[in-house]
Amino acid sequence: MNTDFEDYLDSEAFDEKQALVGTFTCFWTDEDDQAQFLGIKLNSSPDRTCVVPAILGTADEHQSCILIRAREQDIARAPSLGCDEQLDKKLEEQIYLHFELTAPNSRHELHINRSHAD
Repeated sequence: MNTDFEDYLDSEAFDEKQALVGTFTCFWTDEDDQAQFLGIKLNSSPDRTCVVPAILGTADEHQSCILIRAREQDIARAPSLGCDEQLDKKLEEQIYLHFELTAPNSRHELHINRSHAD
């Protein structure tokens, strides 16, 4: 089942220990409109939007929030990018490496989806 992350824009984002880390402000999709990366604006540093692989994110319907299966400090140290900026291949690889994940072999063109509040 694919999550429609657009329904959760501007929702709170929590880490794997259920600690509030920030707000889900944007996401990047592939050409099939499947989310590939999530942008989390940190509470501790509101000028940064950390980028997290979408595979680590889950939408919680009951609490209307996003759960990230990573530690708060790992999310906070993730590469950051503005919600109006394109992700390039090099940054994608850095993000996967940061979270100790293997990057997919195929390259997809990514599209930005962001909160209307930005």
